[in-house]
Amino acid sequence: MDTFEVRTDDLMTTTNETKSMSDGQDEEITSLRDHFKDKIRILSSIGQFSYILKIRPDQYDISLTLQLDKDYPSKPPEIIITAPRLAPDQIIVIQQLLQSYCETLLNKPMILSIYSRLLQWFDE
Repeated sequence: MDTFEVRTDDLMTTTNETKSMSDGQDEEITSLRDHFKDKIRILSSIGQFSYILKIRPDQYDISLTLQLDKDYPSKPPEIIITAPRLAPDQIIVIQQLLQSYCETLLNKPMILSIYSRLLQWFDE
């Protein structure tokens, strides 16, 4: 008969890390809600995602949708850009730019930085 050992300290660390990430997400969401007021729509616990955020800047005809799973911010959000006045290849370029940018921001709040980088792209 095979025996195995369960190390509860490993399980507790994982649980604590998950709770910490969740707390960090909640804090960032609260901060974003305060910052964007009525320009942000926030959905929580949708399928595999902890949060889905939709931000619409006033000055551009664009929508930035960010899908955060339980591993965010150690894993970047999924980014979806909707912009009726941009060509599909421009949208792909923006999404790729933002995804690459996210890789430099792992393990820290990044939503506001992603939003700022998007606006910067339009201003270039």
